[in-house]
Amino acid sequence: MHVLRKQLADGHVQRAYEGLLRYFNQLKRYFHNNHPEINTPGSVYYGYMDMTYFGLSNDFLKNRKLKIGIVFSYETFSFEGWLIGVNSDVREEYWEKMHAGRHEKYDYSSDPKREGFIIKQTLVSDPDFSDLDKLTMRIEAGTLALIQEVEKMLLNLEEN
Repeated sequence: MHVLRKQLADGHVQRAYEGLLRYFNQLKRYFHNNHPEINTPGSVYYGYMDMTYFGLSNDFLKNRKLKIGIVFSYETFSFEGWLIGVNSDVREEYWEKMHAGRHEKYDYSSDPKREGFIIKQTLVSDPDFSDLDKLTMRIEAGTLALIQEVEKMLLNLEEN
């Protein structure tokens, strides 16, 4: 606690954290306003300085009880796209289906019952917060590509 108190004393951590959370809310609004085919249900989960995220869904994913999470990982200091299920049973079900046809492009959960994702992919590593428009475009492009790839993978699994 002494280290935490010392780090917080100058106020830099609080200002940076507040800026990140403000950006996350803007990013969620950006998806809501610019992609009517994508739902942004719920609110931003601010976390415990482990991760901050919000979920995105469309009819395809929603019908399968899945969504994409846009996650900021404090550990890796990166933005990630996660495929997540509405609960641990759904995560495990899809993890088993997708794990068999494992795509090297993704990191698979080691335990979908306990971890919050089925697969994840880095969208932006070491983000540059000095140009938020550019950062948003990179996150948007990666997220839209991830949604398309997940839909293709799931359709292939359903056909087989």
